[in-house]
Amino acid sequence: RPAMSFKSPIRYQFYSTSCCVCFHVRTGAMLLGGAYALMYLVMASFLAAATISPDEVAEFAHKYDLPNSYYSNMSDGVDSCIAMVISLLMMIMSGMLVYGSFKHRSGLLIPFFCYQLFDFALTCLVAVGFLTYLPKFKDYVDQLPNFTYKEDIESMDSTWVVLIFVLLFAFVLSFKAYMICCVWNCYKYIVNRNIPDMTVFSARVCMRSQYLLPPYEMVVMKIPPKDDPPPYTPA
Repeated sequence: RPAMSFKSPIRYQFYSTSCCVCFHVRTGAMLLGGAYALMYLVMASFLAAATISPDEVAEFAHKYDLPNSYYSNMSDGVDSCIAMVISLLMMIMSGMLVYGSFKHRSGLLIPFFCYQLFDFALTCLVAVGFLTYLPKFKDYVDQLPNFTYKEDIESMDSTWVVLIFVLLFAFVLSFKAYMICCVWNCYKYIVNRNIPDMTVFSARVCMRSQYLLPPYEMVVMKIPPKDDPPPYTPA
């Protein structure tokens, strides 16, 4: 009876092959990596512009009412170099995610997945720290003389401010967790896709082969060689 080969059926796979309702996990992972690469490319370009021509960046920030600390930190040499290195590393990891998803190389997805876990844990810590400090948030806004939305926040009820920030952090954490699941499902899909087919033999064939005689050549090879008889000597 011939051997059978099979792959584990979809219902036994503990991962999903779709994300965002209509996309495959590979497509979703490639879109996520492309979005991150584009975002950090824009950030690196802005950092380079702030380093080369800080006056023009200051004029741009003043035109669009950006906080002074935002572009002053970007003009600082050390902070700008650190931010540039982080942007380049993120572009490399995003490129590895896109290339690994496209070429079915699961190992290239690991760096971006580790970054996602670290970012999720850091966001949770920021959310907890911010929510504990939230009752004094209006006092902190009072100390910012150039804050654009200072009067709007001070006029709001404290309960609504807390509710808005709780919903905002819940949405951000849910989105980050969903993106982590998307990359993890893509990783599991690629790993299972690269597993070779398993060969399964029937138990009846295995039992039948135990009672069959071995081939003649094998029996002859297993017979130990005999010593030559002693020479004949006449009496």
